[in-house]
Amino acid sequence: MDQEGENPAADPRIWNRNRNDMTFFGDYDEDDDEDDDEEEEDDRSMDLLIRFVKNVFKKISKRARKVVRSVLPISIPTKLVGFSVNGVIITNFNFVGMES
Repeated sequence: MDQEGENPAADPRIWNRNRNDMTFFGDYDEDDDEDDDEEEEDDRSMDLLIRFVKNVFKKISKRARKVVRSVLPISIPTKLVGFSVNGVIITNFNFVGMES
């Protein structure tokens, strides 16, 4: 028995001990929780960034299609105008990214 009168076998952390690296798995693995929280924050940040870029692209595309539609003849299909405008916008974004 222990000098203080406590039973060391009653401590559950002793029984959860890993023999390979001699560490305890009781309340000592808090670092893993912090890493998971950081990964979740990174995922949320990436989701927000993607959503923001998508919304900006939609606004630019909508305005550009209105301008192009006002200049082109009515006989050109609306879907073809939208496809062309979106292609030009994406191409311009790619060139801007390559210059940096």
